Amino acid sequence: MIIAIDIDQVLADTTQPIIDFYNKKLNASVILDENFSYALFKNWNLEKEDSLKIVDEFIANESINIEPIDGAIEAISKLKEKGFRLFAVTARPRIHENITKEWINRHFGDDTFFEIISTNQYNDPNEAKKSYFLKEFGASMIIDDNPYNCEECFDNGFNAILFNMNNQYPWGKTNNEKIQKVTSWDEVLNNIQIQKEVLLQKNL
Repeated sequence: MIIAIDIDQVLADTTQPIIDFYNKKLNASVILDENFSYALFKNWNLEKEDSLKIVDEFIANESINIEPIDGAIEAISKLKEKGFRLFAVTARPRIHENITKEWINRHFGDDTFFEIISTNQYNDPNEAKKSYFLKEFGASMIIDDNPYNCEECFDNGFNAILFNMNNQYPWGKTNNEKIQKVTSWDEVLNNIQIQKEVLLQKNL
């Protein structure tokens, strides 16, 4: 069974550090609870191009120091031990692929994910959507904090788990009852086991 896993706010605790970076750079006072949109420029009252420059600067200079989400390292290790094949897929700009891979390898090992994909969708919404890569690599599900990505993948025939750590992500909500919702990596593991058993039953 192949699983696609988002990076920011699923594996990497990115949002608070990038808010801190923005506040320091522009002498602002944005807080996490005010970030209702995944598009940061809407939360920051900036032009999109200006917010993209800040994100680029943060990823290039600060993202290597981001901490993993609580429970992510242990859960990913368990999934690998159980024989799941994993690949990471992020909307980050493609120009930051090397530093993204360096961060993943530092915290999760260089043989845990068979592929690490940067779709560049954060910069350009016209780039290939995450469902394209799920189909390309034969994945059956995605774990993501962005409701749009979960719904887009679900609509294209994939299982989707919406990850909202401790319900702390204001943007991470959906009314779609068919999207599985979790608030921790322990819940992710339980959910994956249930979905695996359902798939096995279907194939009997």
